[in-house]
Amino acid sequence: MYNKMIGIYKITNPKGKVYVGQSINIEKRWKTYKRAQPNELRDQRKLLHSLNKYGSENHIFEVLEECLESVINEKEIFWIEHFDSIKMA
Repeated sequence: MYNKMIGIYKITNPKGKVYVGQSINIEKRWKTYKRAQPNELRDQRKLLHSLNKYGSENHIFEVLEECLESVINEKEIFWIEHFDSIKMA
């Protein structure tokens, strides 16, 4: 059994727009995004649109920080502000 990576990640599309998110299983989250269908991920429509339009292979996926689950919300806010990211605006 392996440890799940908990933390904050960033997805950058080919136009340079940035999405910052959090997960208690980052690897699984990226796989979910790559396989998502148009009717899924309703809270992340802009991200899903970008993934469908440009292809997941043309997005850069990066782990920004591993952290404890107890501080994940504040870490996500920090990174959203750092990159001036408003959920793939």
